[in-house]
Amino acid sequence: MTRIYIAGHRGMVGGAILRQLEARRAAGEDLTLITRTSSELDLTNQAAVADFMQTEKPDQVILAAAKVGGIMANNSYPAQFIYENLMIECNVIHQAYAAGVQRLLQLGSSCIYPKAVPQPMREDALLTGTLEPTNEPYAVAKIAGIKLCESYNRQYGTDYRSVMPTNLYGPGDNFHPENSHVLPALIRRFDAAARAIGVSLALIALSSVLHTVPDDLPWLAQIRHGTTLLLIIALTWTAVGFTSAIGDVIVKLNPAYENEWKRARKVETQTRFLVRCLNIVIVLVGTGAALMTFDSVRQIGTSLLASAGIGGIILGFAARPVLSNLLAGMQIALTQPFRIDDAMFVQGEWCWVEEVTATYVVLRVWDLRRLVVPLQWFIENPFQNWSRNTADQIGSTLIWADYGIPIEPLREEFYRLLEAASEWDGSTGTVQVVEAGEKAIQIRFLMSAKNSTTLWNLRCSIREDMIAFIQKQFPQYLPRYRGQLEEPQEPTGQANVLP
Repeated sequence: MTRIYIAGHRGMVGGAILRQLEARRAAGEDLTLITRTSSELDLTNQAAVADFMQTEKPDQVILAAAKVGGIMANNSYPAQFIYENLMIECNVIHQAYAAGVQRLLQLGSSCIYPKAVPQPMREDALLTGTLEPTNEPYAVAKIAGIKLCESYNRQYGTDYRSVMPTNLYGPGDNFHPENSHVLPALIRRFDAAARAIGVSLALIALSSVLHTVPDDLPWLAQIRHGTTLLLIIALTWTAVGFTSAIGDVIVKLNPAYENEWKRARKVETQTRFLVRCLNIVIVLVGTGAALMTFDSVRQIGTSLLASAGIGGIILGFAARPVLSNLLAGMQIALTQPFRIDDAMFVQGEWCWVEEVTATYVVLRVWDLRRLVVPLQWFIENPFQNWSRNTADQIGSTLIWADYGIPIEPLREEFYRLLEAASEWDGSTGTVQVVEAGEKAIQIRFLMSAKNSTTLWNLRCSIREDMIAFIQKQFPQYLPRYRGQLEEPQEPTGQANVLP
């Protein structure tokens, strides 16, 4: 009898392996399959894993457990991805060896290979170049798992192997539109659109059948009308679904890789806007088609044609704000004065472009407030875009000090702080006296960072450290008011003497 432990049996790959092993067992193979859910066994807990391995004593281990996700998830939670995957691999592999397990299979990922690896990828391309930045922590953890297996094989003579599945999808996968991998996310979109097509085809078939039925049946006209309405709604839903799915495909195929962020954000901004505009047109056409199925609406429309002149003027004035924003949106989509994720200064607020709709822009303020601005405003008013051409940012920290403060020690301390700061990109760093006021001088500490968020943190950190340095080393040169004390003078004139 062979005892096999499947770690991660409820995941997509682990579940598929479990089903295959269960089929082999059902065919007569003498197998004992061992599984544990994450609530029953925390694989990041070394003591728990050690106790489990010593108790169960498996003959083989299949390590399919991991924290996985798509580009957005990897980019948002890098610490979780590297920590949890490292702990799972170290605990399972080492404790399997400690329990006498000679055969182990670890499942890796194709993202362990360099970003610029030639296609198709060769196995020996591993560790030959820079990893993709968005999932580097996850990739490093999976590479560590491979090296663990190789090291145990070399030192202890075990048979621990690693395999790299690529572009997997199927039952049990994560089909989340944002946190999943690219293919599952797109499959979900197109699956929803395909379901809408299925509903539409069924309604078309039903409508065809109803038109063959004798007209004298009760409620037939109402049923036909209802079927027609449902068909129009289904076709509109299908068209909107496919348009959105195509837009997602375009965005997913143009990720914001390093050195390609400008093109990627341009594509995303234009695609999102055009998809929304197209969906609005589709919904308007569908709504119009649905309304035209009502005889009363058609009669009202005929009567309104007689007063189309006055009605057109009124409608034109009423729709002017909407139309102007739509036209402004088209102009912005084509000219690209800003893109999604651009850092901007709008109406006295530091903010980032979060969403561009057909009529307005959603700006995320630094304190997580949302500023909603009509598109027409950006056409008519000036605004600052700090990441128009590049994400790199230059910023300053200003400090007032007394005229007597020496500048050179401040400059040396500033350079020391920059060298130690992880936020600094190494491009710009200088100290300048930029203002000489009546009572104090203003010193500017100029620095650069790779993006606006990092620059803000760097500026705050430098400001705090430089103030602390001045307070400790030159407290006498903090800004102060100057005054001059004068001693009273003796009277020079003769005093009057009374007789």
